[in-house]
Amino acid sequence: NEHGIGICLVGNFDVDRPTAAQMASLERLVKYLMVTYHIPVNRVLGHRDTKPTDCPGRNFNVAVVRRAVQQQLANADAVDVNYDPDTVADAPAAKSATPTEPITAAAELLHELPGAETR
Repeated sequence: NEHGIGICLVGNFDVDRPTAAQMASLERLVKYLMVTYHIPVNRVLGHRDTKPTDCPGRNFNVAVVRRAVQQQLANADAVDVNYDPDTVADAPAAKSATPTEPITAAAELLHELPGAETR
C-alpha cells in the first residue's frame, strides 16, 4: 500500500484485551513510525476507521495508543527512533488469545510518502 502502514496484533479483541507486552510493543512501534515517516497523530487510525468492520474489536481502543504515544513524544527531550521489539519482550503478560482464535486487530498509519506518486 502506497499510503498506509498496517500493524496487526494477534488476538480476538472482542473477547480478550491485548497483553501488556503487545501494547508496549505497539506504542513503541507507532512512535518509531510516526517520527521516522513524519506521521501526525491524527493519522494513526484503527482498521474500523478506514472501512466497515468490527476490527480491531471492542476491547481495543486505538485512541489509547494515540494518547500514549502523543504523551511519550511530548515528554521526550530526544526521541529514541531505534525500534527494537526485544526491549519490550519482558513486559508482563496478560491473558492472551489461543492460536485457534482469529487475528482481529489492526492499526493503520496513513500518510503520504514523498514521491509516492512516482512509485
